[in-house]
Amino acid sequence: MALQSGDMVGPYRIISQYGQGGMATVYKAYHPQLERNVAIKFLQQSYADDPNFLGRFEREAKIIASLDHPNIVPIYDFNYFDGRPYLVMKLIEGQTLKEIMTDSTVTKSQVLDMLVTVGNGLTYAHQRGVLHRDIKPSNILIDSANRPYITDFGLARMTQTSQSTMSQDMLMGTPHYMSPEQAKGTEELTPATDIYSLGVILYEFAVGQVPFSGNTPYAIVHDHIYTALPQTRDFNPDVSPEVEEVLIRALAKNPPDRYPTAVEMLNAFKQAVIAGSASPTKVTPPNPDRTIPAIATPIPSYTIGAPVEPLPVTPPNNRSRWLISAGIFGILIVIALSAVIIGSSTSAKTQTPLPTLASLAITASSLPEGTPVTTPAPAPTNNALAELSVDQAQTAVASTPNDPNSYLELAKAAWQQNQTDVAQKAVQDGLSIAPDKINYLLSAAQVAQDVNRLT
Repeated sequence: MALQSGDMVGPYRIISQYGQGGMATVYKAYHPQLERNVAIKFLQQSYADDPNFLGRFEREAKIIASLDHPNIVPIYDFNYFDGRPYLVMKLIEGQTLKEIMTDSTVTKSQVLDMLVTVGNGLTYAHQRGVLHRDIKPSNILIDSANRPYITDFGLARMTQTSQSTMSQDMLMGTPHYMSPEQAKGTEELTPATDIYSLGVILYEFAVGQVPFSGNTPYAIVHDHIYTALPQTRDFNPDVSPEVEEVLIRALAKNPPDRYPTAVEMLNAFKQAVIAGSASPTKVTPPNPDRTIPAIATPIPSYTIGAPVEPLPVTPPNNRSRWLISAGIFGILIVIALSAVIIGSSTSAKTQTPLPTLASLAITASSLPEGTPVTTPAPAPTNNALAELSVDQAQTAVASTPNDPNSYLELAKAAWQQNQTDVAQKAVQDGLSIAPDKINYLLSAAQVAQDVNRLT
């Protein structure tokens, strides 16, 4: 049940709801004895009953409590209320970095100073063995004095102990800012993964858009892993060669090729900006005549202390959970099968590897609802499957057993009817006769996404 204004949570009086994410709700509250406002982050009840999520929330509190830096949102308290755990944190009233970067009243020099400060805070966390793993503009809050704060350590990991806020079978993040190694599901991540994510922010700051903004989560993840960094002049001819050189190193595919620390990267970036520009200029939003990348649409998430529009609390139900998992399930199946096929093939070394199960499982539901979904490259051979019942689709398979598309039609019909075993077998059977197995796997993943989006 959502808390109302005036409700007491321990010594804290609720003022208003700030916002709600997939797992938590954030409230603005007041501590009468200390006479200060705070932000209270509540784990939603449906997750508070799950030991895995509860453990993640508690570890997040411990990780934040271990950090003491002026640019990391501090934690004041951790407790339980009506069986639900909550974090009490410093209230940051202001804007997110995403909003600041498109504010025409803020100079580029001001934003650059904020980014340098963020680099200091991130390096501090890394020096204490903490990886953030979800660095993005919406997780950086700017207060009224233009001081930035890194927030939302829900995906953080302790490098020295491998203690993570995520269970081993989970991987999350934001595709637009995700490092190649995180997208691959690499277990032993290093500070380089956060440095890459911060490098994406620098690219967005300098160019006006993120480097990879495909229409599907798969396309974005694939580009981070395999596609060369787009030349800045393709998007913004005003970016200097000095700045581009820094961005190329910051976004290197191989972690050791990046800057060793966030501080060094930001210092190099600042010097490059100074060298390439005689005076500060205004932050220019992307050209309205240019196709706006997906990141231009705010990605739904909760932010500690950021004044966002409150969202209604809708407890998940079995049907909605299945709809969310349908697309993920399909992608997991086909990529798992691809690993088997490619791994056992004698020509596997000549094939282009695909992202891992974990990377596509997380990105399947990471884009905002309503984001257009188009076919990733290479394009699936079949873009329009018939609307059939499971019985009709099985009849079609029997009449055309050598047509891989008939098995995709059966998989689609089965997914729509929640018959996941039938769908899995259909994908497997179709894969065994598909002449282009990679294309077939991508087609199956697309079918799963379409079912998830349209059902």
